[in-house]
Amino acid sequence: MSDSKYGLHICNWTEDADRFAECQPAVMKSIDHNPDRLARFRAISPSTLWIGRVYLDDESFESPLANARGAVGAILKGLRGCRYDVLEGINEPDIGEDVEKAKRLCEFNGWLARYLKAEGFQYAAYSFAGTRPHLALWPYLEPALFESDYLAMHAYGPGPLYYEPYWFAFAYRLSWKALSEKAKLHLKGILLTEYGIARGLKWTEKDIGWKANEGPQVTPEGYLNELIVADESFDSYIKGATIFQTGDTSGKWHTFEIRELMEGLRNHVKNFYRTVKLPEVVNNVCPNDDVYPRVNKPELPNKEVNWNLCPSAWVIPKEEAKMNDELIQAIDVSEYGGAIRDVQWVEAYKAGYRLAIVQAWGGGPIAGGRNAYCLDQLSGARKAGMMTAIYFHLPSDTTTKTELLIQAVKEAAGVEYQYIKFVAIDIEGIKLLHPVLWEERLEDAISHIKDKPIVIYTSQTMWVVVMGNVSEFEDFPLWDAKYDKLADLDANWVPYGGWTCRAGKQYQGTTIVPGGISADLNIVHLGRLFPKTEEDEGEKDLQVIDSATDMIKNAVAKMRGRR
Repeated sequence: MSDSKYGLHICNWTEDADRFAECQPAVMKSIDHNPDRLARFRAISPSTLWIGRVYLDDESFESPLANARGAVGAILKGLRGCRYDVLEGINEPDIGEDVEKAKRLCEFNGWLARYLKAEGFQYAAYSFAGTRPHLALWPYLEPALFESDYLAMHAYGPGPLYYEPYWFAFAYRLSWKALSEKAKLHLKGILLTEYGIARGLKWTEKDIGWKANEGPQVTPEGYLNELIVADESFDSYIKGATIFQTGDTSGKWHTFEIRELMEGLRNHVKNFYRTVKLPEVVNNVCPNDDVYPRVNKPELPNKEVNWNLCPSAWVIPKEEAKMNDELIQAIDVSEYGGAIRDVQWVEAYKAGYRLAIVQAWGGGPIAGGRNAYCLDQLSGARKAGMMTAIYFHLPSDTTTKTELLIQAVKEAAGVEYQYIKFVAIDIEGIKLLHPVLWEERLEDAISHIKDKPIVIYTSQTMWVVVMGNVSEFEDFPLWDAKYDKLADLDANWVPYGGWTCRAGKQYQGTTIVPGGISADLNIVHLGRLFPKTEEDEGEKDLQVIDSATDMIKNAVAKMRGRR
C-alpha cells in the first residue's frame, strides 16, 4: 500500500470502482450496498478500510435514544448483508450555535455507536460538513467520541486547492485542534468521508462540483494535480479521504463525477510516496500550530465554554450521579458471569444500575485465578454509562507479601484500570489471613494500591474469622455483605471492626438483572465511599488519591501504635 490517503466515494458500483482495487487504496466508501462486489474488492485489496452509509429517512435526534434505536434498525436493514468495517450515522447534521442541540446530537451518536459496535461494526461519528460544527460546541459534542472509533468529516475546497481560500479543504484541522488531547488519544483518527471541490468560485450556487468551476485548472488533469497537491499535505491523523463521487445516476451530482480522471487517480494512489515530511505527530497530537489555518477560534456570544472539558467516559446527560450523599444501585459480577454484551449493560443501566463492581481475581471456574472477562466486563459497563470498580479476593497465606497478586489484579483490569473508581479487597475465608501476621498481610496489599481509593468487602462473621475483628482498618469504607434482600443501606446494621456505618451493602446474591446479567445486588452511598467530591474531575481525582493515601497512613499508624 502506498502513502496515499485517497479512495473513492461510490454512489453506484461501476467497473471503474471494481478496478480501483488494483491500486490497493487506504479507504473506500459506498452508499450502494452490493455484498458480491464488496467481497470481490476485498479479495483483491484486503487491507482497504471500507466505510458504509445508509440513507436514513428519519435523521432527527430530538429523542436521542429512541432515534438511535430507529436508526440502527434502518441501517442494518439497508446494508443488505454488506459487512463494512466502519459505519456512519446522520449525514451533515446542522446544529448552528445551539448548545442543547449539540448535547442531543452527542447523545444520539453515543447510543448509535454502542448499538452498531454490539453488531460488530466500528463507528465514525458526526459526518459534519465543511467548517461545521461551530468550534465552541466541541466540549458538548466530544463525549460521544469516546464511544466512537473515528471522527468523520467532509471537506471541500471552494476553488483550486492551492489558492485562497484553499484552507476550506483542510478545515478539519480546526476541529482537531479544538479537541482535547484525551479525545485525540482515544480516536484512531479522522476519516474524510467526502472530499474534493464543491462550489468552486461560484459562492452563491449550490452543489457545484469540479466540472462547474471556472479557470484553466478545472480540467481532469488540473483537478488530478490539485488532488495530488492535497495528498502531500494531509496530516498523519487523517486515515483516509474518499473523493466524491463516482457512479451517480440521479443527475444531482454529475458535476462531481471523477470518471474522467480515474486512470490517473489509480496510478497516483498505487505509486504515491510522500516527499513532504509531515509535522511530527505523537499520539495523534501535533505540536506545530503552523500547520493550522490562520483563523481565530470563534466564541459563542455570552457563553462561557470550557475548552478543556473531557469526561473520563461517555455518560447519559442529566443522569450522572453528582450528589455527594446520593444512594445508587450497584451490581457486582464475576468470572461466572462470562462474556457480557454491550447491549446487556445498556439494559442494566436503563434499569437503574449506576455502578458495576467487577471481579479481577479470586474464586471462579478456576479458583484462585484471574477473571478472564474482567477487561471486557469493565469496558462494557463503562460504555453503558456506569461507574466501574474492581474487587479481588485476598486469600489466606503464610506470607505477608502480596505484590505479585496486586500486579495480577491490575493486569486483569488492563486499560480499564484508569477509569475505575475504587479497588475493593475481598476478606472472607475459613481461617486467619496469616497464621500470625494477618494485619501485616492486609497492610501489605493496601500498600501496593496507592493510585485508587480502597474499600473493604467483608461481613461481620468473616471479619472475625479472617481478621480477628481488628479495628485498625476502620478508616477504609466498608462494603458489607448482609443478605437480607432489603435495598436499605442501614437496615440490620450491627457495628463491627471499628466501623460505625456501611458505605455499601450487598443485600442479595446471584440474581438475573435486566439485560440477562448474572450479578449480586448492592446499594451504595457515594458520600460514604468518597467523603469529598468536586465538580472538577481533575481536582476530584487528586483528592481521591490523597484521601486514599491518608487512609493507608492512618491505618498503619494505628496498627503500629497498638503494638
